[in-house]
Amino acid sequence: MVGFFAQVGFGQWLRYVLGVLEVGSAIALFFPRQVFYGALVLSVSLVGHIVIHQQVLHRPASFFVLLLAATSLIAYLRRPLAKT
Repeated sequence: MVGFFAQVGFGQWLRYVLGVLEVGSAIALFFPRQVFYGALVLSVSLVGHIVIHQQVLHRPASFFVLLLAATSLIAYLRRPLAKT
C-alpha cells in the first residue's frame, strides 16, 4: 500500500485515514443498527478507489465496481425507513 499511495501522489497520511475508515465501516456491518452507515461509507470509499484506478493509475477497476454494487445493495436494503 505504501507503493500504491506513492504512485497516486497522495501523502501516506491518506493511507492511514482510509484504512481507519474502511476497517471501521467493515466492523459497522456486523451491527444491525449501523449496517446502512457502514455500507454507505464503504460505497463512497469505493467510488474513490474506482476514480483513482481509472484516471490516475490507468488500471481496470472492475473488481471495485463489483464491490461497489454489493455495498450499494447492502446500503439500499438496510436504509432507514421514514416513520410517518
